[in-house]
Amino acid sequence: MSIIQRIKNGDRAAFRSFVTDTADKGYFLALKITGDAAEAQDVLQDAYVKMWEKRGSLHDNKDAYPWLSKVIVNKCYDLLRKTKKMNSVEEYNEQALQLESANLSHQLDTMEMAVVIRMLTAGLPPKQKIVFILSEIEGFSNTEIHDATGISMNSVKTNLMLARKKIQQLVKNYYAEAKS
Repeated sequence: MSIIQRIKNGDRAAFRSFVTDTADKGYFLALKITGDAAEAQDVLQDAYVKMWEKRGSLHDNKDAYPWLSKVIVNKCYDLLRKTKKMNSVEEYNEQALQLESANLSHQLDTMEMAVVIRMLTAGLPPKQKIVFILSEIEGFSNTEIHDATGISMNSVKTNLMLARKKIQQLVKNYYAEAKS
């Protein structure tokens, strides 16, 4: 019996195993979209709760992570729409400096990557931000983005194009300011 079938049958040990196997990947997906560790953790927890509650809708012959990632993306999208949170570049630079003085190696690399992602995507509208992160950071195809978000294919393409243009402009402005 597959792990999905076991989860569908209410096997908590199988579900715990699935959570253990997917928690890091799901957390980093939520973190890339929300830009906040606590919010990412909350989103992930809510996604697992929803998965357990809706376990009967899982398909026996499919991997459950795409279903979970769709729930994570939708929960992040809801959060972004509710809060319309825009964090400043200075906040992220400050966090990176604090982290650098406290701990170097792996955490610094992770934080620096998160700073760049947040900085470039902070000003994007929620749909563009999600589509951009899924495409450019997570490597999802347009079809996978459509499946994960429910956004029409045309809207995925349009939002991705607009996000890329905006990011390109932000990069130009950032480097122009850095030179002066």
